[in-house]
Amino acid sequence: KTLRYVIVAIDGPAGSGKSSTARALANSTGFVYLDTGAMYRAVALRFLQLNVEATEENVGLVWENFSLDLSSSPEGMKVYMNGSDVSKEIRTPEVTAMSSRVSTLPEVRRRMVREQRRIASSREKDGSGVIVEGRDIGTVVFPFASVKIFLDASPEVRVNRRMIDFQKEGHEVDRLELERDLLERDKRDKTRDISPLKKAVDAIVIDTTHLSLEEQILCIESIIRERMN
Repeated sequence: KTLRYVIVAIDGPAGSGKSSTARALANSTGFVYLDTGAMYRAVALRFLQLNVEATEENVGLVWENFSLDLSSSPEGMKVYMNGSDVSKEIRTPEVTAMSSRVSTLPEVRRRMVREQRRIASSREKDGSGVIVEGRDIGTVVFPFASVKIFLDASPEVRVNRRMIDFQKEGHEVDRLELERDLLERDKRDKTRDISPLKKAVDAIVIDTTHLSLEEQILCIESIIRERMN
């Protein structure tokens, strides 16, 4: 049964299960899935293609020849950059590392927030709900979201999930290196000046360490229905 229009904002640290949960939730509710992290990854890929550093001065250069289109599919969100499907390209370890740097740039975040709100607004006109996941979704991008979820998990479980994600995409990664990168990213995300990782005051925290994906979905679905009744 499809619920009436609502924005569900899902945030949390890297590897907490945001993407897999949001995708499955969109399929079960009939809502549109908006992966904001993938949008930042597309920008990061463009920085890498142009071989320029992640600095505020280079944002204008990157945007000179940059267009972004999104579409929903059963596997998740398809990402098109300048007309080409880059859904797999944006999942490499190199893009992951660059994305973490690019997303700290104020001008990139301003442009992305504007685009994310535009997309959600267009869905409201269609009368369909939106599942939005990514950094600062419930605090900055959609502070008015009807439902705010903050997912978390132990560092060990989060590293395991990232390992599986990379292996599914055919990328071999060293576990110790991945663990170090994750902890460094946590520190950077929590301490950065622009949109640091933090829970919205009205967000519901769900620890996914010992939860299956199905259990996470059922939990969030019940929260959505409770809020809408």
